[in-house]
Amino acid sequence: MINYDDNETSILSFYNIKDVSLSRKKDLNLSHIESIDVDSVNDMSDDDKLNLLGRLISYSQDDQRNSPFVYDNDDLEDPLRGRGSNVAKQLLSEGIIKSVDDPKLGQFLITSQNYNPFEFLKVLHRDSSMDDLAYYLNYLERSIQSQTAQLKSVVNENFSGFVGCKKSIDDVLSWFKEQKTHSQKVMERSTVFNPQRHKKKAHDESLVSSLEESVNNVNMATSLVIRPIMDHKNKEMKIARVIDFVKSYEFFFDLPRNLIQYILSQNHQQFISDYHKYLKEKKQITSDYQQKAEKFQTVSSSTLDKNSLESWKMESYLFNTLLSKVFKEIDNVTTEYRRKINAELLNLDDDADDVENRSVADNTKFISLVDKLYELNTNDNGKSNPIYEFMKTSIMGLMSDLDYQLSKTRSKFDLMQHKLKQYVRSLDDFKEGGSNVKNIKDKYNSVHEYLNSSSFSSLPSSKDRDKVIVESFDNSENLDFSYISESWLILSNYFEYLDTTFMNRLSKFVNNYKHYNDNQTGFNVDQSGNLRNIFFKIITKLSSELNTIFVSENENSNLLESSRDDYGNFLPYYANSLSSVYYLTNISKKIDGILTRAGGFVATVANISKSTDSNKIIKMLRSVYSSTSQKILEGICVSWINDCSQLYEIENWEKYNPVSEEKDEVTYTKTIDIFQCYETFILHRLSEMIFSKNQSTSDESVRIVSAYPSKRVLVSVEIQFMRSLNIFLDSLMKKYASDNQNLMKNNDLSSDIFKILTMNNFDVLSRKIYPSLIRSFDVLFQKDLSQQKMKLYADIDKATLTILDDILRRERAFVDEIISNHFVSVKIRDSTSSGELRVDGFVYVVLVHLVKLVHTVRPLTGDEIFINIVNEIQQYFLQTTLESLRSYKSAEASESVLNNLHLGTAFFVEVFDTSANLKLNESSMKYADLLLEATRSSNSSSSITNTQFEQALVKYLTESESEFDCF
Repeated sequence: MINYDDNETSILSFYNIKDVSLSRKKDLNLSHIESIDVDSVNDMSDDDKLNLLGRLISYSQDDQRNSPFVYDNDDLEDPLRGRGSNVAKQLLSEGIIKSVDDPKLGQFLITSQNYNPFEFLKVLHRDSSMDDLAYYLNYLERSIQSQTAQLKSVVNENFSGFVGCKKSIDDVLSWFKEQKTHSQKVMERSTVFNPQRHKKKAHDESLVSSLEESVNNVNMATSLVIRPIMDHKNKEMKIARVIDFVKSYEFFFDLPRNLIQYILSQNHQQFISDYHKYLKEKKQITSDYQQKAEKFQTVSSSTLDKNSLESWKMESYLFNTLLSKVFKEIDNVTTEYRRKINAELLNLDDDADDVENRSVADNTKFISLVDKLYELNTNDNGKSNPIYEFMKTSIMGLMSDLDYQLSKTRSKFDLMQHKLKQYVRSLDDFKEGGSNVKNIKDKYNSVHEYLNSSSFSSLPSSKDRDKVIVESFDNSENLDFSYISESWLILSNYFEYLDTTFMNRLSKFVNNYKHYNDNQTGFNVDQSGNLRNIFFKIITKLSSELNTIFVSENENSNLLESSRDDYGNFLPYYANSLSSVYYLTNISKKIDGILTRAGGFVATVANISKSTDSNKIIKMLRSVYSSTSQKILEGICVSWINDCSQLYEIENWEKYNPVSEEKDEVTYTKTIDIFQCYETFILHRLSEMIFSKNQSTSDESVRIVSAYPSKRVLVSVEIQFMRSLNIFLDSLMKKYASDNQNLMKNNDLSSDIFKILTMNNFDVLSRKIYPSLIRSFDVLFQKDLSQQKMKLYADIDKATLTILDDILRRERAFVDEIISNHFVSVKIRDSTSSGELRVDGFVYVVLVHLVKLVHTVRPLTGDEIFINIVNEIQQYFLQTTLESLRSYKSAEASESVLNNLHLGTAFFVEVFDTSANLKLNESSMKYADLLLEATRSSNSSSSITNTQFEQALVKYLTESESEFDCF
């Protein structure tokens, strides 16, 4: 491999020379190299060629051993281990070499001339087995044998080339000796007089010829010295011509400075006078210049005097450079002055219909500014109308401002969306698609406090209560996260700009257009219709921008499957329904007003200009209203439904005490009342947004906003309302399932209070809350849902039964365990029973458990649900006891076991016999009779008489009377 970075010592050693900068052939030490005839090499055999190559290499082999060598990755590879191995790394890790430049490294590299096989095997393969080494040896032998033929072929193909290369190098070195250096040749060709040089050439040239050549060179040098002086003289002549030219047109060159001074001193008359003079003289000298130019173009250049031609060229140059630049500067000053006057016009109250409310000074100033513009526009023979220019400037500026405001709003809103994602995802309770529903609870708390305050000495009516709810929830404070509120403010500020600044300026333009295009006033500034077209263009642009904000091309068209992210153009990520309703309803009102006013403006301008394009634009505005209002409604609904699905987060099983003259039979949680207030607020706000549109003024020239909501809108709201009721039900079930999964298993119903409260929630929803909300919806949206049979109530009953079955399943498991333990203990003591007549303990355990239910569950729920639970426990207890007795083989049971069970059954029946509500039902009594019959003694010689049995029953009932009187 060729080392292109070899050092000087290595090169000297390799070529056996003393200096790398060779200038003579004798510097090469070639005495020990044999002479080779290149032509005879081709006739040699392969073996002779190989021997010759070996001799050539051996000439410098000793020197090469002493030269440093840089190993590449292939050299460092261990041939026995193959690819991936590195001898240098292994030796460095073992401390055998200090670096990769250590000369000792060559002993371990098979490609090195210093390779030592003994050290290679001793150090690198000291841990290799004999089998491995034998395998490596065989592998190397096969590799060498396979490459021998290739080596011979390479030597045969390249040997003659190698020898020829060597011979060429020797020839080049000899040629270097015979050549002269470049500097020597340059000195010999030098034209400078050099007596020393000429002494050497005296035999060839005469001294006279050399002197002549030197004189010529001196003349040339003199000419070079004089040339800058001549150039400077020519520049002076040109400057003189320029000075004369400037003096000739002194008025033009002084005019820019004078015009600026007139503006600063407010000397308008002198400004106009000089400007008119400038226009006149500019026209004259421009005409003269064109005539001269035509003259010089028609006359042949050969017939013209050289001086005349040069003078014309200079004049033409000055006219097209200096004077043209001055003309441009004067025009720029005038343009800026005209722009300044236009800006002053735009800053005035330029509504032509508002002349009465403007001061006399403002009217005078307005007329003065218009007069100035008239005087400045005399250059186009009166074709340019200052009022036209003023109105065009105002409408074009308004269009530019509209572009700027939308671009600024969009960039700021997108930036806030990005920040909002980062902020919400950094929260500990972050969940994808979530929102801050805790604000709904905070809003409800303010309603609850107000309704319970002294302001309401008596119970408020339903109408008053709804009014308090809407006002409290509609408060702009504490709606959502601060980042979300900032995002909403960005959009709100933009629509505030459209509703006030933009529409007011547009109104002024329309009023001016109407005033200055009236034949009675003598004005007709828009004969070509350009202003009208620009106005229609800005209305179209406004409509397009509204569509850009609210209608997304990638949006899901199915509202039932859409999410808030589908409305990310205008709905901040993670926004809750409170902020969405508050801001979007206000934005909707502004859009309705903007489009309504825009429609009136279009009709006014079209009527004045006799345009037929207004119908198309009015139709477009109506389409924009329809699409934007639909998307705003969808944005509110999607956040509404999303919040309903998360209301379970605010459920903490806090019991609610309603403000009512009649106490509810059941106790339910605060979440139910929160939901009722929340739904009331949403429905009222949606109703106001949808139906307030027909309250528009009757003097509208064109109706853009529909007077009554479409059937599609009403159906959409109805579907979303029913979804909110169902989704809230699912949310409650989600909370129930979560708490039920985390509940520790206890042996009594008191640990399942949340289940009772959930059933109570469903009960009050079905009986009171949902019917009330549906009636409110019917009133607000003119529907008849309350007259329809809804699947919703069946779903509530189904959810209630699911929870009741779960409660009873746990109760049955408790009863099973008590009865099973009793019969196991009976088997153990059956043979050793003393025969004492008594009520078994497991009966007392079940009765005490029912007592706990009376004190813990009964206050929370209604009579029907509680009696249901107790009757189910009573029946299951008697049924399971009977089945356990049968499986116990009652025929083989001892008399004492049967007597005690008989007494216990009778005791259980009598405890509930005097209860008004908890008396055993017909099904339970059936199992009680069967159990009494199965335990009645059939032995006539029984030791227990009926009298003894009755006495024992009375005794136990008397002793437990105070304990079980709660039944």
